[in-house]
Amino acid sequence: VDNNWADDVYFDTFKDFAIWNDVCVKETGICGLKELNWLAEPIQLKIFRLGRLQFQSTITEEDYTYNDILIPKGSKAYNIHIPAGEPLNENACTQSYDSATTFFSSESIICLCSSWLLSPVLDELLPSSSNILRFKSRYKIISVNPENRSAERYLFGSIEDDIQKYKPTSSFAAKVKQRLEKGMPIGSAFGIYLHRSR
Repeated sequence: VDNNWADDVYFDTFKDFAIWNDVCVKETGICGLKELNWLAEPIQLKIFRLGRLQFQSTITEEDYTYNDILIPKGSKAYNIHIPAGEPLNENACTQSYDSATTFFSSESIICLCSSWLLSPVLDELLPSSSNILRFKSRYKIISVNPENRSAERYLFGSIEDDIQKYKPTSSFAAKVKQRLEKGMPIGSAFGIYLHRSR
């Protein structure tokens, strides 16, 4: 990475501290930061926010294939993270991936994502025009964790044993709550996406 990165990359990257402070206030009522291990990543220049998405340098731990292209174990890759606070607009995501190829001086980048936003369950709950489904459609799903409950934290602000404590603020969240009431978590998935510069 070129150390002379643009001011907007610097400020966007460290904006994450404010986002996680907001999460702390929402969950505890107190200003602070609980995600200290995570927030050490930008300080160590291991993660960068490039537009809508965050890119965290990593190495693939096994062989993968994407559209019949072999991606061998040990390949340089980037964990993709989706900061809260903005719509997951498809064009904004495309711009982020394009910016990453420039920022990391590569014609293509291997993107890895582990998130509830990749859960196959979402196909049943969202219309095909959904930004979430458009984001998810880029990724080849490698594995699924059907019991993961992280969606509840992001949609309702906490993970509760009593589902009735959840107060939906959207029709999507209401559908999620209805599913949870039947004892069915949203789950999460891990996927891979190979983005080539345009």
